[in-house]
Amino acid sequence: MNETLLNLSLLKKQFEKHFEDAFVLKYWFTKLLYASTVVGAMGDYTNFGALSEATLETLFVESGKELTTETKNEILSAFRHLPAYEDVVVSLKRLKAAGLKTIAVSNSSLTMVKEQLTNAGILDLFDAYYSVDAVKRHRNGCHTRLGSLWR
Repeated sequence: MNETLLNLSLLKKQFEKHFEDAFVLKYWFTKLLYASTVVGAMGDYTNFGALSEATLETLFVESGKELTTETKNEILSAFRHLPAYEDVVVSLKRLKAAGLKTIAVSNSSLTMVKEQLTNAGILDLFDAYYSVDAVKRHRNGCHTRLGSLWR
């Protein structure tokens, strides 16, 4: 969902407060996805929120910067308020008009998924939403079984 449906622009503003590198957000997000892939490939599972936090801490250490609890909370809380990309609403409405079911699947917790979709104003455009927490496998991991998400 993040970076496909939801625009990371708010996160970019948070990162710009602490880094002068225009690519630091992409670097952090790539490291985060890489971490979830590695954890999944090892057959293990770590909550995406915990991975986000650990990856952020690593980024600050690599940069020789101090990461306070306040800064960490400020950056990570921006995840909850990401706007949808401009074409998302129109696209989802077209899919629904064509009679297709729309389902969101995310590495984030179920609570976070609902909060993100609500804050982006697109929750009502989905028939269902799921978190990988239900199966304890990241969706980009090699062992993900989407079929086991259906209840």
